[in-house]
Parts: sequence; C-alpha cells; structure tokens
Amino acid sequence: MADNSENDLTVFHQNKLPVQWQAWLRHTRTIAPTIQELVQEERRRALVQERAKVLDEEWEQRKLELQKIQDDEQREAERLTAIESAEKDKEEAAKSTRPSGTGDTFSPGEWNPTSTRKR
Repeated sequence: MADNSENDLTVFHQNKLPVQWQAWLRHTRTIAPTIQELVQEERRRALVQERAKVLDEEWEQRKLELQKIQDDEQREAERLTAIESAEKDKEEAAKSTRPSGTGDTFSPGEWNPTSTRKR
C-alpha cells in the first residue's frame, strides 16, 4: 500500500494549519479565527514574500554592480602597474647607457655619435 498521509485529511500536519488556528487549538487564543482574518494573513504573507523577493533581486543587482566596480578598479591598477613597470624599464635602459662606478667598478656607457648638420 502506498503512503498517502500527505493527502489524507484525517492526518494532522502541524505546518499546514494556520498559526491562528494552532493558537486557538492550544487555548492561547480565546476566540477562533475568522475567515477574513485568515484571508488577511494570507495576503500579508504574500506581500512579505513579494517584498523579500524584490529585495533579493535588488541585492543581487547591487552585488553585480560592486563586482563590476571591483573588476574595473583591478584592471586600472594592473594597467597602472604595467605603465610604471615600462617606465622603470626605460629608466634602467637609460641608466645602463651612462658610465657608472669608479676605479675597478667602472663600466663605460654607450656612445652613439650623431652626424652634424651641414650649414
């Protein structure tokens, strides 16, 4: 036999019973809930769920925007690092063409003569 206890109306499922009825059955509420009260509670629950869904979507959108900003900042930082590295390489190349050191540590620099212009 298949277990159809979920569809059986004679089996009590606490989570399927509205809170107002649960309170009345436990004698923590003196008056039984009305149909209007139950309908109003269902509308309120639906409204809360809808608002929560909207907030979740807004938060996801905000996370995507923040991620995009971080990616842009990271790319900019990498670009600046590459530019600084290229400038350092140029400076190092310029320094190597100059003579450096004295005595035993002397290393001559490059000399590239240029032709003079005729006047």
